[in-house]
Amino acid sequence: MLTVPKRCHTGLGRRALLPSLFVLLIAACKGAEPVRPYEPITSPEKLFMSATLNHHAINLSTKAPFDTTHLSMVVSDARSQPLDGLPAPTFLSRDTAAVQVTPDGVLHARKAGQGILVIGEVTAGNVRHADTAIVNVTANPNPPVLLSLSIHPVPPDSAVLAYQSSSAASLASRHLLTTAGVTKGVGFLWSPPGPSARAQGAGGVPITNLLIDYRSLDATVASYYRQTLILSRPGQVALVASTTAYGVTKADTAVFTVSLPIAQGVEIVQAADGVASFKPSEIRLRPGGYVLWFNYTANGVDVSFDDPTHAVEITPLCQKFGAAFCGTGDIPALLDPLPSGAGGLGLTVTVTGRQLIAPGVYTYHSSAISASGRIIVTDSATTR
Repeated sequence: MLTVPKRCHTGLGRRALLPSLFVLLIAACKGAEPVRPYEPITSPEKLFMSATLNHHAINLSTKAPFDTTHLSMVVSDARSQPLDGLPAPTFLSRDTAAVQVTPDGVLHARKAGQGILVIGEVTAGNVRHADTAIVNVTANPNPPVLLSLSIHPVPPDSAVLAYQSSSAASLASRHLLTTAGVTKGVGFLWSPPGPSARAQGAGGVPITNLLIDYRSLDATVASYYRQTLILSRPGQVALVASTTAYGVTKADTAVFTVSLPIAQGVEIVQAADGVASFKPSEIRLRPGGYVLWFNYTANGVDVSFDDPTHAVEITPLCQKFGAAFCGTGDIPALLDPLPSGAGGLGLTVTVTGRQLIAPGVYTYHSSAISASGRIIVTDSATTR
C-alpha cells in the first residue's frame, strides 16, 4: 500500500489523491530534482541534419598499396554547414571476409568481391545519421591508374534528358521508337538509367567495370534510386559522378536540362456507357516530338488536325511497321492492328502516329467517336 510520508502530509486522505499526483508528491518529498522541461533545438546552426561519407564508390585490389583507403564523415547542420562537437563516427563492414574497416575508417581489402557495403554513422543523443559506401575488390595486382572521369555528354548524346510519362501508352511509344532506331541522332538521352560517366587511364584508354557513384544536386528535378536516374519534372539539374579507384579519387559535375517529353502515347478507349475518348485529352511535347495513338476500341478511329501542316510522317516507323505510320497530316480511320509481337510488345491494337516538328498548339478531333484532344509543343523546359 502506498503511503504519504509524515513530513509531507497533505491533510488529504490517500483516497483523495490521484495516482499520478501521489507519485509526484512522493518524488518531491524524497528530494528528487524536478524534470527539466523539453526545449527543442530550433537554431539551424545547432541542428544535426546529416552525416556524409567522403567516398561512396570504392574500387580496391587485394594487392598493396591498392588494398586500402580511408573513410571519413562530414556532419552538417540545417544550413548544410559543418557541425562541430559531435561524437566520432563508427564504421561497419557488411562482409568482413572481403573488406575490413578499422574504428577510424581505414578499409583493408582481404579478398575479391563486389557490392560490399560499408556503413558509417554518427549518433548524438537520440539523433542518428548514417551513410553507405559500396566497395568492389579485384584480385588484379596491377589495376589501371585512373587519370580522368567525365559525365559530360559526347555527341550524338546531348545535355538534354527527355522526361517521360509513366503511362503504359507512353512507355510503349518509347519502346517502338527505340526499336525502329528513331532515337539515333535525336540528341536526347532517354532516361533511365541516365548519362554514364567515362573513366580513362594512361593514353586515354577507357577503364571499364569501375564502380561509379551518381548523385543529383536537385532532387525536385531528378534523383537517383539505386543508381538509376528518375526524372521528376522539366528543369535544369547538376549531376555528379565520382569514384575512388585504387587510391585515386575523381569526380565530375555536368548540368543537364530535363525537357518536356520527346514521345507521348494517347489511348483511345471506350467507357462502360459506350462513349469513346482520347486519354489523356491533352499532352505536352518538345518540338520534333512524337505522338502515337493506341486504339483499344473495336472501330476505326480517325485523327484530324485543325492545322495538319506540321504533323508529319514518322519515317523510321513507316519503314519498319508499315502504312499505319506513313503519310503526313490527318490520319484516316484504321482497323488493322500492329502485328502481334511488334517491337517485342505483343501489341494487338491499332497503333498510328505523327511527328510534330514545330512549336504550337495542335488541336485534333475524330469524327468516328466525336472526341477531341490537343497537343502543346513548346521549347520551354520549365513548362509543367
